[in-house]
Amino acid sequence: MTSFCWMKAKRKMEKRSEELYALMLRKGYPSEFAGLVAEQMHTEYTSQRMIAYVSRAGLVPPQEFADEMLAILADRDALRRKHIALDAQQKVNRLYQEGIPDGKLPEGRPQIAETEDYHALTVLFKECGLDVTIEEFPPEGVRKMWACKAGYDELLGGAVLQEKDGRFILKDLAVKDGWRKEGIGKALMKTVLKEAKSLGAKEIWGCAKVPEYYTGKGWETVPDEEAPAISDCQQCGQYLSTCFPRIIRKKL
Repeated sequence: MTSFCWMKAKRKMEKRSEELYALMLRKGYPSEFAGLVAEQMHTEYTSQRMIAYVSRAGLVPPQEFADEMLAILADRDALRRKHIALDAQQKVNRLYQEGIPDGKLPEGRPQIAETEDYHALTVLFKECGLDVTIEEFPPEGVRKMWACKAGYDELLGGAVLQEKDGRFILKDLAVKDGWRKEGIGKALMKTVLKEAKSLGAKEIWGCAKVPEYYTGKGWETVPDEEAPAISDCQQCGQYLSTCFPRIIRKKL
């Protein structure tokens, strides 16, 4: 991660902590207690979970609050252990040393398949830094979803194809840290493009935080004044203010 990206991520975490602190004050918690909680629950995952809890539960007894806080921290630690196990598996197996021809994943290696588990994909996307909400059910217009798994059903990458207002959209695509530059993203993208074309699409759209990744694969950036409304990012108050994704398009 570049220093610029790290600073953006740091500011985002600080903003979440401030939101949690302000919310707890509004709900009636003492300022010293709210400050302690905001300091401990400072990551994107923990602060978002705690904000949701405080918004729903309001002012609760200290023991009940502590139980919820510990449960959130335990979930975070479980995710971290999962990442460590995944990294260890990668180092042992040394996958993909011979490369991946034509974007296809060799037999016996992690494979891409359709999935209906939108919740698992959103958890992955969130861990990869995408601005998504962790949800059980896909939004309206989602045509297909894919997951790339290996070993003990470890989710390594995923992609979502959506149709909105007559346009086909690569809604989300991400690969877990530690498995990038191994051809998984390329294979996922190829799968999405093939499906969109089979459905009659002449072009496909997307919203990219790192447009250079896509332009290197035949996509083009679209001027903001010409870009259609294809992403929730465009409705965000930070769009083109403190956050600068680009609308992209690829002819099929």
